Amino acid sequence: MAAGTALPTEPAGADHGSWETVVAVPDPLVAGAPVRLIQDDGDTAWYGDGRTSKDSLPADLQKSLGQVLTYQPGTAHATTTALAAQPAAPLVGQQVTYTATVSGPAGAPGTPTGTVDFAMRSGGRTVTLTCGTAGSVPLVSGSAQCAVDSRTFGGPGTYTVSADYHGSNGYAASAGSLLLRVGPQAAVVTVTAPHSVKSGQAALISVKVSPSDLLSLLLGGRVTVTVTDAAGRHVPCVGLLLPGVGGFCAVPAGQLRADAGPYRITAAFAGNARLGPGTGSATLTVTGRK
Repeated sequence: MAAGTALPTEPAGADHGSWETVVAVPDPLVAGAPVRLIQDDGDTAWYGDGRTSKDSLPADLQKSLGQVLTYQPGTAHATTTALAAQPAAPLVGQQVTYTATVSGPAGAPGTPTGTVDFAMRSGGRTVTLTCGTAGSVPLVSGSAQCAVDSRTFGGPGTYTVSADYHGSNGYAASAGSLLLRVGPQAAVVTVTAPHSVKSGQAALISVKVSPSDLLSLLLGGRVTVTVTDAAGRHVPCVGLLLPGVGGFCAVPAGQLRADAGPYRITAAFAGNARLGPGTGSATLTVTGRK
């Protein structure tokens, strides 16, 4: 008996029973397992005459008809697993949601059920993604989702993300994958300057690149500060700006004039292997003589 085989329908004739029931199914149900079926239509009489079926007996002496069927699993329907990511090109620190959609062939009964495992591979390293509090994610209406922080991957780079469907309810296993490019985390550049200074006074400007730590200093990334007056003319700003971190610079006394302001301060970070480039700005107002 293959999976999906229709059982005999009763009554099939005048000397057959009017109902049937499956009385024994092995657990687990595996290929080759016996499945017992009994049919009957009323009086059951055992007369010790060696006859165990209803064939050729008068209607009032009919016995139960027992059958043993051998279970053979049917061929599982082939499936395809499609995997998508949102956003498709995340930055380090962004949450990424992966959606695996499992489809069966046209005309197949029902919808695939079961679970999907998500994993990341890069440079010979494979990491199973933990989706929320679970590993395997159950299919709901043929789809499973997994949301993870892109920092799970360890840094910027290109990674292979896979979704493995294990198969269930007559549907075969399948897998899908995609290449995910994780870009550097966006840098935040903060410029701090006096709201206003007197004409001719010096001005101290500080710049901070975030996030920053010792690794940022080692990875580098040029930090520059540009100060321009209202006409776009540059004025000098001299100080110490550490790569990947920031620092300070000062506009010397005598460079800032009330009639040339306001002054625009722009700080730029060139980026490094961990952080993307960024800029920050501030406005400096110069009032009358000091």
